Amino acid sequence: MPKQEELDHITHQNRRFPRLAATAATFLVAVMMGHTAKGDLGDQWILPIHHVDSCGSGCTVFIGEGYDGTDAVEGWGWDPARRVYWALDGLSLTTSNAFPTTTEQYTIEWFQTIGASEWQPIESQFRGVDGEIYPNDPKIPWAGAYGTSHQYIGAEDTAGGAGTWVATGPGPHTPSSTNYAAGPDGIYMWLTRGSWLYAKWDFSWSIRHTWSALRLTQVTATSTRPVIESVSKSGNTITLIWSALAGKTYQVQYKTNLTQTDWINLGGTTPGTYPTATASDVNPPDSRRFYRVELLP
Repeated sequence: MPKQEELDHITHQNRRFPRLAATAATFLVAVMMGHTAKGDLGDQWILPIHHVDSCGSGCTVFIGEGYDGTDAVEGWGWDPARRVYWALDGLSLTTSNAFPTTTEQYTIEWFQTIGASEWQPIESQFRGVDGEIYPNDPKIPWAGAYGTSHQYIGAEDTAGGAGTWVATGPGPHTPSSTNYAAGPDGIYMWLTRGSWLYAKWDFSWSIRHTWSALRLTQVTATSTRPVIESVSKSGNTITLIWSALAGKTYQVQYKTNLTQTDWINLGGTTPGTYPTATASDVNPPDSRRFYRVELLP
């Protein structure tokens, strides 16, 4: 955040809490988003197939037959090792934004090409090569359903023909809104840069589907930005409450003078708890402190 914007936030919060700012432990508050790349509402990314595991028997690669001359991969039958992966990276088609490192919500479309298109789900691997914490990954800001926050969304076989983008969903296990407690059977998925999406053939029935590129559209804009909702002082303890999401991690920082180069961490990090998170500064020794809440990657 530019310094002037930072100062504007401080001025606003000082007007909001003038009586508190005059106490013996004078304090002003600055709200700041973490140092992360964050896309814009409506940004779109097209993800070609990143790699395929175990494309042997029951798997065909159609060279150049996928989206924009990329390859397409058709798989059928049962294979516990076969997976098609897409990597969440690259620049937006609409704004040239890099794929966000914040956790945002997306709709997903798949590019239909030659070959079969039986129903098959697309699943998340939120931490990419590091997998996903199962059953509930703390970085996925969704309570989940049926005991897990792992996300998977169906690509229907009722498609529009080769050369068209086909929407996924609803369901079976993706949130129906941005609300942390949203139910399943939605059309959205929480993801971040470095995540993978994949399709697999490890089911008790045969699936025949041809995959090419995916198109992701960002549907969140400011949902992950921490906004301080209240500041209170009781005795020698100052308490800050800010908007938060479960699965996020926040760090409260302070300065005693805005001319200081670096912000100082106030204690350790704070895990997000929907809809707010809280941290306290106990008996601060300074006559004045400036605070901010940082969203960590």
